[in-house]
Amino acid sequence: MRPLMDAPWTLPSAQADLASMRSRALRRSLKWLLDWPSPLPPPLRQPYAALRELLPRLYRQAPGELLSALALPVVGAPIGAATLGPDGGQGLLAAVPSLLVELGRRGLLGRAGFWWGAPISRLLNPPLGMAISFEKPASGALFRDGEVDLGPLGVLPLKSAQKPAFWPLSEGGWLAGADNNPLAMMEAHPDKEGNALDLGSESPERWVEALHSARALIAETLPELADEHRSLLALVVPVGTHGARSLSASYREAIGQVYVSFLEDRRSLAEALIHETQHNKLNLLSLVDPILEDRGQALYKSPVRPDPRPLWGILLAVHAFLPVAKMYCRLQEISHPTTASDRFLAHFAEIRAGNHEGMELLREHARPTVLGRQLLDGMDRLERRQWEWS
Repeated sequence: MRPLMDAPWTLPSAQADLASMRSRALRRSLKWLLDWPSPLPPPLRQPYAALRELLPRLYRQAPGELLSALALPVVGAPIGAATLGPDGGQGLLAAVPSLLVELGRRGLLGRAGFWWGAPISRLLNPPLGMAISFEKPASGALFRDGEVDLGPLGVLPLKSAQKPAFWPLSEGGWLAGADNNPLAMMEAHPDKEGNALDLGSESPERWVEALHSARALIAETLPELADEHRSLLALVVPVGTHGARSLSASYREAIGQVYVSFLEDRRSLAEALIHETQHNKLNLLSLVDPILEDRGQALYKSPVRPDPRPLWGILLAVHAFLPVAKMYCRLQEISHPTTASDRFLAHFAEIRAGNHEGMELLREHARPTVLGRQLLDGMDRLERRQWEWS
Protein backbone atom coordinates (compact mmCIF):
# COMPACT_ATOMS: atom_id res chain seq x y z
CA MET A 1 0.00 0.00 0.00
CA ARG A 2 1.24 3.49 -0.81
CA PRO A 3 1.83 5.89 2.10
CA LEU A 4 -0.81 8.53 2.67
CA MET A 5 -0.06 12.00 1.37
CA ASP A 6 0.83 15.04 3.41
CA ALA A 7 -2.02 17.16 4.74
CA PRO A 8 -0.74 20.30 6.49
CA TRP A 9 -2.90 21.61 9.36
CA THR A 10 -4.79 18.30 9.38
CA LEU A 11 -1.83 16.03 10.11
CA PRO A 12 1.50 17.24 11.52
CA SER A 13 3.61 18.66 8.72
CA ALA A 14 6.80 20.60 8.17
CA GLN A 15 4.65 23.10 6.26
CA ALA A 16 2.37 23.72 9.25
CA ASP A 17 3.91 25.43 12.28
CA LEU A 18 1.23 24.83 14.89
CA ALA A 19 3.41 26.21 17.69
CA SER A 20 3.65 29.54 15.88
CA MET A 21 -0.13 29.63 15.43
CA ARG A 22 -0.58 28.84 19.12
CA SER A 23 1.75 31.67 20.06
CA ARG A 24 -0.16 34.10 17.85
CA ALA A 25 -3.47 33.05 19.38
CA LEU A 26 -2.08 33.45 22.91
CA ARG A 27 -0.85 36.93 22.11
CA ARG A 28 -4.37 37.70 20.94
CA SER A 29 -5.68 36.36 24.25
CA LEU A 30 -3.27 38.67 26.07
CA LYS A 31 -4.55 41.58 23.99
CA TRP A 32 -8.14 40.71 24.97
CA LEU A 33 -7.08 40.61 28.60
CA LEU A 34 -5.41 44.01 28.34
CA ASP A 35 -8.35 45.54 26.47
CA TRP A 36 -11.34 43.91 28.12
CA PRO A 37 -14.18 43.73 25.60
CA SER A 38 -16.99 44.85 27.94
CA PRO A 39 -17.49 47.63 30.52
CA LEU A 40 -16.38 46.83 34.06
CA PRO A 41 -18.25 47.63 37.28
CA PRO A 42 -16.55 50.23 39.54
CA PRO A 43 -15.09 47.69 42.06
CA LEU A 44 -13.13 46.00 39.27
CA ARG A 45 -11.66 49.09 37.62
CA GLN A 46 -8.73 49.73 39.98
CA PRO A 47 -7.66 46.05 40.20
CA TYR A 48 -7.89 45.84 36.43
CA ALA A 49 -5.81 49.00 35.98
CA ALA A 50 -3.07 47.45 38.16
CA LEU A 51 -3.22 44.24 36.10
CA ARG A 52 -2.77 46.26 32.90
CA GLU A 53 0.48 47.62 34.36
CA LEU A 54 1.76 44.20 35.48
CA LEU A 55 1.20 42.09 32.37
CA PRO A 56 3.04 44.24 29.77
CA ARG A 57 6.05 44.34 32.10
CA LEU A 58 6.00 40.57 32.49
CA TYR A 59 5.62 40.17 28.73
CA ARG A 60 8.76 42.23 28.18
CA GLN A 61 10.69 40.25 30.81
CA ALA A 62 9.47 36.71 30.15
CA PRO A 63 7.10 36.50 27.17
CA GLY A 64 7.20 32.71 26.88
CA GLU A 65 6.42 32.20 30.56
CA LEU A 66 3.49 34.61 30.47
CA LEU A 67 2.02 33.04 27.33
CA SER A 68 2.42 29.56 28.84
CA ALA A 69 0.43 30.72 31.87
CA LEU A 70 -2.30 32.06 29.57
CA ALA A 71 -2.35 28.70 27.77
CA LEU A 72 -3.82 26.96 30.81
CA PRO A 73 -7.51 26.45 29.92
CA VAL A 74 -8.59 27.51 33.44
CA VAL A 75 -7.17 30.91 32.47
CA GLY A 76 -7.86 31.03 28.73
CA ALA A 77 -11.43 29.69 28.66
CA PRO A 78 -13.00 32.50 30.77
CA ILE A 79 -11.07 35.08 28.74
CA GLY A 80 -12.21 33.55 25.45
CA ALA A 81 -15.83 33.32 26.59
CA ALA A 82 -15.85 37.05 27.40
CA THR A 83 -15.27 37.87 23.73
CA LEU A 84 -18.77 36.60 22.90
CA GLY A 85 -20.54 39.52 24.60
CA PRO A 86 -20.74 41.75 27.68
CA ASP A 87 -20.01 39.76 30.83
CA GLY A 88 -19.76 42.41 33.55
CA GLY A 89 -16.19 41.37 34.29
CA GLN A 90 -17.10 37.80 35.22
CA GLY A 91 -14.38 36.46 32.96
CA LEU A 92 -11.78 38.55 34.77
CA LEU A 93 -13.03 37.32 38.14
CA ALA A 94 -12.74 33.72 36.92
CA ALA A 95 -9.45 33.94 35.02
CA VAL A 96 -7.18 36.39 36.85
CA PRO A 97 -6.81 34.65 40.24
CA SER A 98 -5.82 31.40 38.51
CA LEU A 99 -3.47 33.32 36.21
CA LEU A 100 -1.80 34.93 39.21
CA VAL A 101 -1.43 31.56 40.95
CA GLU A 102 0.35 30.23 37.88
CA LEU A 103 2.58 33.31 37.63
CA GLY A 104 3.50 32.85 41.31
CA ARG A 105 4.16 29.17 40.73
CA ARG A 106 6.49 30.11 37.88
CA GLY A 107 8.36 32.66 40.03
CA LEU A 108 7.31 35.73 38.03
CA LEU A 109 5.81 37.89 40.81
CA GLY A 110 8.75 38.24 43.20
CA ARG A 111 8.51 38.44 46.98
CA ALA A 112 6.81 41.84 46.86
CA GLY A 113 4.06 40.22 44.83
CA PHE A 114 0.95 41.62 43.22
CA TRP A 115 -2.21 42.67 45.02
CA TRP A 116 -5.48 41.68 43.29
CA GLY A 117 -8.13 43.67 45.06
CA ALA A 118 -11.23 42.01 43.65
CA PRO A 119 -13.43 39.18 45.00
CA ILE A 120 -11.93 35.71 44.68
CA SER A 121 -14.29 32.74 44.60
CA ARG A 122 -11.99 30.03 43.24
CA LEU A 123 -8.33 29.25 42.73
CA LEU A 124 -7.64 26.62 40.08
CA ASN A 125 -4.23 25.36 39.02
CA PRO A 126 -3.84 22.02 37.18
CA PRO A 127 -0.02 21.78 37.62
CA LEU A 128 -0.51 21.90 41.41
CA GLY A 129 -3.70 19.83 41.37
CA MET A 130 -5.34 22.83 43.07
CA ALA A 131 -9.07 23.56 43.15
CA ILE A 132 -10.06 25.74 46.10
CA SER A 133 -13.49 27.34 46.41
CA PHE A 134 -14.41 29.92 49.02
CA GLU A 135 -17.90 29.74 50.47
CA LYS A 136 -17.64 33.48 51.05
CA PRO A 137 -15.41 35.07 48.39
CA ALA A 138 -12.10 36.46 49.62
CA SER A 139 -12.04 40.24 49.30
CA GLY A 140 -8.65 40.16 47.59
CA ALA A 141 -5.22 38.54 47.89
CA LEU A 142 -1.52 39.23 47.60
CA PHE A 143 -0.02 36.82 45.07
CA ARG A 144 3.70 36.17 45.53
CA ASP A 145 6.22 33.67 44.28
CA GLY A 146 5.39 30.45 46.05
CA GLU A 147 2.34 31.61 48.03
CA VAL A 148 -0.95 33.49 48.13
CA ASP A 149 -1.65 35.71 51.14
CA LEU A 150 -5.41 35.70 51.65
CA GLY A 151 -5.33 38.00 54.69
CA PRO A 152 -7.74 36.72 57.37
CA LEU A 153 -8.05 33.41 55.50
CA GLY A 154 -4.32 32.74 55.91
CA VAL A 155 -1.37 32.11 53.62
CA LEU A 156 -1.74 29.44 50.96
CA PRO A 157 1.57 27.84 49.88
CA LEU A 158 1.81 27.05 46.18
CA LYS A 159 2.70 23.39 46.43
CA SER A 160 1.14 20.19 45.11
CA ALA A 161 -2.26 19.55 46.65
CA GLN A 162 -2.52 16.62 49.07
CA LYS A 163 -5.93 15.78 47.62
CA PRO A 164 -5.55 16.78 43.96
CA ALA A 165 -8.45 17.94 41.84
CA PHE A 166 -6.43 17.64 38.63
CA TRP A 167 -4.59 14.42 37.82
CA PRO A 168 -1.51 14.47 35.53
CA LEU A 169 -1.52 12.40 32.35
CA SER A 170 1.67 10.68 31.25
CA GLU A 171 1.29 11.98 27.68
CA GLY A 172 0.83 15.57 28.85
CA GLY A 173 -2.02 17.57 30.35
CA TRP A 174 -4.41 16.69 33.15
CA LEU A 175 -7.69 14.98 33.87
CA ALA A 176 -9.91 17.70 35.34
CA GLY A 177 -11.79 17.48 38.61
CA ALA A 178 -12.90 21.11 38.31
CA ASP A 179 -13.97 23.25 35.38
CA ASN A 180 -14.48 27.03 35.11
CA ASN A 181 -15.34 27.20 31.40
CA PRO A 182 -18.40 29.52 31.31
CA LEU A 183 -19.55 27.87 28.07
CA ALA A 184 -19.53 24.26 29.29
CA MET A 185 -23.32 23.98 29.40
CA MET A 186 -23.84 25.67 26.03
CA GLU A 187 -24.60 22.85 23.61
CA ALA A 188 -25.03 22.92 19.83
CA HIS A 189 -25.56 19.19 19.36
CA PRO A 190 -29.25 18.19 19.32
CA ASP A 191 -28.62 14.91 21.18
CA LYS A 192 -26.85 16.43 24.20
CA GLU A 193 -27.60 18.78 27.08
CA GLY A 194 -24.33 20.45 27.94
CA ASN A 195 -21.04 19.15 29.28
CA ALA A 196 -21.16 19.15 33.07
CA LEU A 197 -18.05 17.68 34.68
CA ASP A 198 -18.88 14.18 35.89
CA LEU A 199 -16.60 11.25 36.72
CA GLY A 200 -19.65 9.01 36.56
CA SER A 201 -19.18 5.59 38.11
CA GLU A 202 -15.41 5.49 37.57
CA SER A 203 -12.61 6.65 39.85
CA PRO A 204 -10.05 9.26 38.74
CA GLU A 205 -7.50 6.45 38.62
CA ARG A 206 -9.64 4.48 36.16
CA TRP A 207 -10.14 7.56 34.02
CA VAL A 208 -6.39 8.20 33.94
CA GLU A 209 -5.73 4.55 33.08
CA ALA A 210 -8.23 4.67 30.21
CA LEU A 211 -6.80 7.93 28.86
CA HIS A 212 -3.24 6.58 29.06
CA SER A 213 -4.29 3.47 27.14
CA ALA A 214 -6.10 5.47 24.44
CA ARG A 215 -3.21 7.89 24.00
CA ALA A 216 -0.75 4.99 23.84
CA LEU A 217 -2.75 3.66 20.88
CA ILE A 218 -2.49 7.07 19.20
CA ALA A 219 1.27 7.09 19.82
CA GLU A 220 1.55 3.57 18.38
CA THR A 221 -0.34 4.36 15.19
CA LEU A 222 0.18 8.11 14.67
CA PRO A 223 3.32 9.11 16.63
CA GLU A 224 3.57 12.58 15.06
CA LEU A 225 -0.04 13.31 15.99
CA ALA A 226 0.65 12.08 19.52
CA ASP A 227 3.50 14.61 19.73
CA GLU A 228 1.08 17.32 18.65
CA HIS A 229 -1.39 16.25 21.35
CA ARG A 230 1.34 16.54 23.98
CA SER A 231 1.81 20.19 23.08
CA LEU A 232 -1.84 21.16 22.57
CA LEU A 233 -4.07 18.94 24.72
CA ALA A 234 -3.94 20.42 28.22
CA LEU A 235 -7.18 19.48 29.96
CA VAL A 236 -9.49 16.48 29.58
CA VAL A 237 -12.84 17.10 31.30
CA PRO A 238 -14.82 13.94 32.11
CA VAL A 239 -18.54 14.00 31.26
CA GLY A 240 -19.70 10.73 32.78
CA THR A 241 -20.03 7.05 31.96
CA HIS A 242 -22.58 6.19 29.29
CA GLY A 243 -21.69 2.62 28.34
CA ALA A 244 -20.45 2.40 24.76
CA ARG A 245 -21.97 5.77 23.85
CA SER A 246 -19.35 8.41 23.19
CA LEU A 247 -20.18 11.97 24.25
CA SER A 248 -17.56 14.58 23.53
CA ALA A 249 -17.23 18.31 22.92
CA SER A 250 -14.83 21.21 22.61
CA TYR A 251 -15.11 25.00 22.33
CA ARG A 252 -13.41 27.55 20.12
CA GLU A 253 -12.96 29.78 23.19
CA ALA A 254 -11.27 27.04 25.25
CA ILE A 255 -8.24 25.93 23.27
CA GLY A 256 -6.47 22.96 24.82
CA GLN A 257 -9.58 21.64 26.58
CA VAL A 258 -11.75 18.68 25.53
CA TYR A 259 -14.77 16.97 27.05
CA VAL A 260 -15.08 13.17 26.74
CA SER A 261 -17.11 10.37 28.29
CA PHE A 262 -15.56 7.22 29.74
CA LEU A 263 -15.19 4.41 27.20
CA GLU A 264 -13.87 0.94 27.96
CA ASP A 265 -12.83 0.45 24.34
CA ARG A 266 -9.54 2.27 23.98
CA ARG A 267 -9.88 2.60 20.21
CA SER A 268 -13.18 4.45 20.64
CA LEU A 269 -11.68 6.70 23.32
CA ALA A 270 -8.64 7.36 21.11
CA GLU A 271 -11.04 8.31 18.32
CA ALA A 272 -12.85 10.79 20.61
CA LEU A 273 -9.56 12.36 21.73
CA ILE A 274 -8.36 12.73 18.13
CA HIS A 275 -11.73 14.14 17.05
CA GLU A 276 -11.94 16.85 19.72
CA THR A 277 -8.25 17.78 19.57
CA GLN A 278 -8.66 18.24 15.81
CA HIS A 279 -11.53 20.64 16.60
CA ASN A 280 -9.14 22.47 18.94
CA LYS A 281 -6.57 22.71 16.15
CA LEU A 282 -9.01 24.03 13.55
CA ASN A 283 -10.54 26.43 16.07
CA LEU A 284 -7.04 27.64 16.90
CA LEU A 285 -6.33 28.32 13.23
CA SER A 286 -9.63 30.19 12.94
CA LEU A 287 -8.52 32.60 15.68
CA VAL A 288 -5.69 33.67 13.40
CA ASP A 289 -7.31 33.26 9.96
CA PRO A 290 -11.00 32.81 9.02
CA ILE A 291 -10.14 29.74 6.83
CA LEU A 292 -13.35 30.17 4.79
CA GLU A 293 -14.07 33.49 3.09
CA ASP A 294 -17.81 33.19 3.68
CA ARG A 295 -19.17 30.75 6.23
CA GLY A 296 -22.63 32.02 5.31
CA GLN A 297 -26.03 30.83 6.47
CA ALA A 298 -26.51 28.03 3.94
CA LEU A 299 -27.05 24.62 5.56
CA TYR A 300 -25.98 21.24 4.21
CA LYS A 301 -26.69 17.62 5.12
CA SER A 302 -24.07 16.60 7.66
CA PRO A 303 -22.28 13.28 7.16
CA VAL A 304 -22.04 12.76 10.94
CA ARG A 305 -24.89 14.67 12.63
CA PRO A 306 -28.68 14.51 12.35
CA ASP A 307 -29.09 18.27 11.98
CA PRO A 308 -28.14 20.30 8.87
CA ARG A 309 -24.86 22.16 9.31
CA PRO A 310 -23.21 25.28 7.85
CA LEU A 311 -20.14 24.68 5.72
CA TRP A 312 -17.88 25.44 8.71
CA GLY A 313 -19.53 22.55 10.55
CA ILE A 314 -18.90 20.24 7.60
CA LEU A 315 -15.25 21.32 7.57
CA LEU A 316 -14.95 20.66 11.32
CA ALA A 317 -16.36 17.15 10.87
CA VAL A 318 -14.16 16.08 7.96
CA HIS A 319 -11.07 17.66 9.49
CA ALA A 320 -11.73 15.67 12.68
CA PHE A 321 -12.38 12.32 11.02
CA LEU A 322 -9.54 12.28 8.46
CA PRO A 323 -6.89 11.56 11.15
CA VAL A 324 -9.25 9.00 12.71
CA ALA A 325 -9.40 7.27 9.33
CA LYS A 326 -5.62 7.40 9.11
CA MET A 327 -5.41 5.66 12.50
CA TYR A 328 -7.65 2.93 11.09
CA CYS A 329 -5.45 2.65 7.99
CA ARG A 330 -2.41 2.27 10.21
CA LEU A 331 -4.13 -0.36 12.37
CA GLN A 332 -4.72 -2.40 9.22
CA GLU A 333 -1.11 -1.92 8.09
CA ILE A 334 0.24 -3.37 11.33
CA SER A 335 -2.45 -6.09 11.43
CA HIS A 336 -3.66 -4.95 14.82
CA PRO A 337 -5.87 -7.59 16.50
CA THR A 338 -8.92 -5.30 16.50
CA THR A 339 -8.97 -5.04 12.69
CA ALA A 340 -10.28 -8.57 12.18
CA SER A 341 -13.76 -7.83 13.49
CA ASP A 342 -16.72 -7.00 11.27
CA ARG A 343 -17.45 -4.05 13.60
CA PHE A 344 -14.03 -2.52 12.82
CA LEU A 345 -14.48 -2.91 9.07
CA ALA A 346 -18.02 -1.50 9.12
CA HIS A 347 -17.02 1.50 11.23
CA PHE A 348 -13.97 2.18 9.06
CA ALA A 349 -16.16 2.10 5.94
CA GLU A 350 -18.65 4.45 7.62
CA ILE A 351 -15.91 6.95 8.50
CA ARG A 352 -14.51 6.92 4.97
CA ALA A 353 -17.98 7.36 3.46
CA GLY A 354 -18.71 10.31 5.77
CA ASN A 355 -15.40 11.94 4.94
CA HIS A 356 -16.04 11.49 1.23
CA GLU A 357 -19.54 12.96 1.44
CA GLY A 358 -18.33 15.95 3.47
CA MET A 359 -15.31 16.52 1.27
CA GLU A 360 -17.48 16.54 -1.85
CA LEU A 361 -19.51 19.39 -0.31
CA LEU A 362 -16.32 21.29 0.51
CA ARG A 363 -14.91 20.77 -2.99
CA GLU A 364 -18.07 22.21 -4.51
CA HIS A 365 -18.94 25.05 -2.13
CA ALA A 366 -15.93 26.15 -0.06
CA ARG A 367 -14.27 29.51 -0.79
CA PRO A 368 -11.11 29.34 1.33
CA THR A 369 -8.58 31.97 2.34
CA VAL A 370 -4.93 31.42 1.37
CA LEU A 371 -4.33 29.42 4.56
CA GLY A 372 -7.67 27.70 4.06
CA ARG A 373 -6.65 26.64 0.55
CA GLN A 374 -3.49 24.99 1.90
CA LEU A 375 -5.63 23.21 4.50
CA LEU A 376 -8.30 22.08 2.02
CA ASP A 377 -5.81 20.95 -0.62
CA GLY A 378 -4.15 18.70 1.93
CA MET A 379 -7.51 17.38 3.13
CA ASP A 380 -8.47 16.71 -0.48
CA ARG A 381 -5.31 14.66 -1.14
CA LEU A 382 -5.69 12.73 2.09
CA GLU A 383 -9.37 11.97 1.61
CA ARG A 384 -8.87 10.76 -1.98
CA ARG A 385 -6.21 8.29 -0.85
CA GLN A 386 -8.36 7.06 2.02
CA TRP A 387 -11.36 6.65 -0.28
CA GLU A 388 -9.25 4.37 -2.50
CA TRP A 389 -7.88 2.44 0.48
CA SER A 390 -8.05 -1.36 0.29
